[in-house]
Amino acid sequence: MKKIKNLIKNKFPVLVSLIRWVKIKMLRYRRSESIFTTIYTKNEWGDVESVSGPGSNLEQSLGVREALPALLNEFGVRSILDVPCGDFWWMKEVELDVEHYVGADVVKELVDSNVAKYGNDQRKFVSLDITRDNLPQVDLVLCRDLLVHFTYRDIFNALKNLRKSNSEFFLTTTFIGIDDNEDILTGEWRAINLQKPPFNFPAPLKLIDDYDINPKARKSLGLWRISDI
Repeated sequence: MKKIKNLIKNKFPVLVSLIRWVKIKMLRYRRSESIFTTIYTKNEWGDVESVSGPGSNLEQSLGVREALPALLNEFGVRSILDVPCGDFWWMKEVELDVEHYVGADVVKELVDSNVAKYGNDQRKFVSLDITRDNLPQVDLVLCRDLLVHFTYRDIFNALKNLRKSNSEFFLTTTFIGIDDNEDILTGEWRAINLQKPPFNFPAPLKLIDDYDINPKARKSLGLWRISDI
């Protein structure tokens, strides 16, 4: 099969380019729900612990799990929207001293599973697309390992939607060692530095070191007031 693909690629480069162009156009306008449900169903992240990927396993989430409670206490956070909540694998290990937690995800099967396993009066799970659905007003929106999978267009739609929620703080993944950002198709991955163009966020109020296989990229969770971004 590989030889056939290479033969077609060599003999019909224009056709191959046209097919890829059509594929990109089709993928660019697929909804996040469809894209991430496919990834979940096929377990494309490939982690043995968490269907939400390596960033959600207990080793890679250790630093965030240890630092998050102190940050919430420092900034008086009493309510959280965690989007995407994924399979709640790492978050279930965090002692959250908050009154309300809302975990949201576009993958309905994950939400239903979380409701059955972890839902209670203080902990809710909902199906929600951060790029298009109304967001609940909370003290802090936690958005770990999501914008790295979004096109620029989806990132800016999510930020616009975030501002409409009238929530106060935004805690999200940023790679402060990255100098240049690049666009991708939603569902792919790349590191982004939110303080660099085209985002140009101001300096964060706080940074939490996050696990990264490339230490030079300096994966972090950055905290901003939503009114400042």
